[in-house]
Formats: sequence, structure tokens, C-alpha cells
Amino acid sequence: MSDRENLPSQTVVHGLAALAMIAILGGVLALQRFAKLEAETQGPGLVAVGAAGETVLAARDTLFVVRDGQPIERIELATLGLRGPVMAIGWDGQSWFVVDDATGSLHRCDLAARSCVDALPPNPDRWLRRTAKVAFAPDRIYLSDTERHRLLAFDAAGKPVGTSRTAPVALCYPNGLIAWDEGLLVADSINHRIAWVDPNDGFASEAYLNVSGSAEVTSPQCLDLGRDGGDAALNSMLDNALAQGARTIAGARQGRIFPTAVLPVGEGDRTSFWVISAAIGMKDGDVLVFRPETDDPIRVPLPDDSDPTGIALRGDLVLIADPTRMKVHAVDTTRSVASFDDWRPEGLPQMLEEQRDARARHHLLALGSKGLIGLGVLIALLVVFLEQKRKAAEAAG
Repeated sequence: MSDRENLPSQTVVHGLAALAMIAILGGVLALQRFAKLEAETQGPGLVAVGAAGETVLAARDTLFVVRDGQPIERIELATLGLRGPVMAIGWDGQSWFVVDDATGSLHRCDLAARSCVDALPPNPDRWLRRTAKVAFAPDRIYLSDTERHRLLAFDAAGKPVGTSRTAPVALCYPNGLIAWDEGLLVADSINHRIAWVDPNDGFASEAYLNVSGSAEVTSPQCLDLGRDGGDAALNSMLDNALAQGARTIAGARQGRIFPTAVLPVGEGDRTSFWVISAAIGMKDGDVLVFRPETDDPIRVPLPDDSDPTGIALRGDLVLIADPTRMKVHAVDTTRSVASFDDWRPEGLPQMLEEQRDARARHHLLALGSKGLIGLGVLIALLVVFLEQKRKAAEAAG
């Protein structure tokens, strides 16, 4: 029997080729789908506290509303007429406010009624780009327009009343902000400082806390990424900031020099300042506590794989949102910062466990999709081998 007769028929080979194409294409499509779902299945990254301890957690495009003595509400952003991910949440003393990525604007929301209305006038160029935070003062709404390196100010009715990068040092990627002491505390990320900003004095700013071990910044360290600026340019800028000698402050882990949030706790000369200071890429940060009686901050000893991104005060508890670990950490301010625990209001651990399980399923399905692509490649290689054998047999025959 000839080698040619030992080979599968052309019909079989063509079938294998079609199977390879289906496996590879199906695997690619499935991988895209499940990898996207895995990335979108996150734990809470933002936390804000309203009246009577009502607490809202934002996990991408889902809100979890925690009220004492009541079941936790899970609200999908779409039911509010918004599209995520959520960029910021806040409470002004009367209403909840949400910034969504789809509009890049601020919305006043009645969560119980599942409705939101625009809090700002229309802006064809978007009020906010990729990230933003919100703070409130009497008759004022303040927003950090992070990618444009500026603060926006509006009156309570949403009318614009000011825009600033501050002076004498212009802001560089301002992130979290909070009204405090008749001004604003702003996490001025790439300038490695918590800035105190006076909106009543032309947005004059001064370095209130230096979050790196280097000398105080006297000129902004950032560049304008423009409308289409992306992660590559941002990461290059962060690399430059590190290379120019920004050192890690005592008490923090190496490279945690980019503050992203600040929370004052206490009153008067006993106020402490809780700061999330991130590593390059604005991830994997430390929570540092600056106290008036100590020169160096104290680090809350969260696990090394934690990624704290949001912080708020609820009674005596500082709540720390950790989307990577799908947890909300709680630190009792009446005790040592080392005595943190998971926040466990009734129903929340179960909901977050469901999120973790869903992410694990999506991860396994993504791995299975890669296996399907690999199988398709092996079948394709087999088809190539059989075709080469057939051509060699025909040439010899």
C-alpha cells in the first residue's frame, strides 16, 4: 500500500481545517468575552457615607447600599439611567451624587426611587475625563478633573463658578479631595503631596503633607497628555517622577509616593490624616496615618496584595475599599491601626463572596478559551503536516 493511500482523504483534511478555524475563532471570541467579564467583576473601589451611617459602595457599575438594620441593596447603575464605571460618589448632606464615565458629568440621585438628574449644565467636551472625585462645602460643589490637572467649582445649583490648577504650584493629576478647614485638601498625586487649597484666595495652594521622602515640589512634575493621552504616556511620566529622585517616605513601602485620597479624622490639633499613597500605575498603595504627635506616618498593615482605592469615615471606623481583594477593611480609630478587620455588615460578605466566585468562574472560562485556541492551533499544525505528506507522496508517485 502506498504512502498516499495511508493518508486521510481530502474531505477529512478539509474538515480538520474547518475545525481548527472554528476552535481558534471561537476561542478568541470566548477569551475576549470572559477576560472582559473577569476584569469587570470587581469588588468595591469607592466608599462614601451619608446620613445616619448610610453607606454606598461602588464596584464598577454596581452600587451596594448599606443601612443599619436593613438588607443591603444592590443597585445596577443602568437602573439609575447611568452607565459606568462609577468615577465618584458623594453625599452633600441632603442627596447622593454620582459621576459616571459615560457622560463625564455629575448627577444628583435618589437611590430609593432609582432616579438621577443632571447636577451640572450640558458640556459637549465633557466636564470630566477618565477619573474624578467630588467634595462639598456650603453652596459649593468641587470636582477634581484629574486628567486635565484642575479643580472645578460649581454653586449648589450646578452653575460653574471657577476652574483652577492652583498656584504657586500647579496641580498634577489631582485625585481625591475633601472640604476641610474652610478650604480643600487635595491628593496632588504626581506632585507627591497633599495640598491645602483656598478657593477663597484665588485657589492658592500649599503643601500640607509631603508624601514622598524628597524635597517639597516647587514646580509641577506633569505633562499634558491631551485628549487622547493614554497609559503609556502616564506610565512614562510616573517613571520619570521616580527617576528624578522622589524617595519613599519613612513608614511606607518602597515606591508608594503617589497620593490618591485623603481623609481627616478628629478635630482641632488632634486631627490625623489618613492618606492612600499608591505605587506606580496608581495601584497597590499603602494607607498611611499622619498624626500630629509623630514625625513619620504609621502604615496600616494591610496584606501586601491589597489595593486600597477608597476611604471614608463611618462613626469610629475608617472604611477602606479594596477592589482587588474584594473586601472593605475597617480600622477602629479608637484603637491601634494594626487592629483592622474586614467590615461585615449583614449580607455584605455574602455579596462580595458571590462577586469573587463570579470572577473565579470567568477566570476559569478565560483559561478554557485559551485551551480551545491551543487545540485549534494543534489541529491546524496537523493539517499542515498532512498536506505536506500528501504533496510529498504525490511527488514520489
